[in-house]
Amino acid sequence: MAMDDLAMLYLEQGKLADAEQLCRTVLEIRIRLLELDHPQTLFSKSNLAEITEEQGKFEETEALTRD
Repeated sequence: MAMDDLAMLYLEQGKLADAEQLCRTVLEIRIRLLELDHPQTLFSKSNLAEITEEQGKFEETEALTRD
């Protein structure tokens, strides 16, 4: 999904708040349309974990990678 790519571009540019917001939106859409265990949903979840890790939100990162 192009929105995932854009979120990761924001991450590379250091626009962490924008990256997080967009990635959360993508993840919500994918959960609603594809379910939690779908590979694309898991990919978006992994992207969000990367963004939260970059922000130092380690507890949230851990929760995202465990669930």
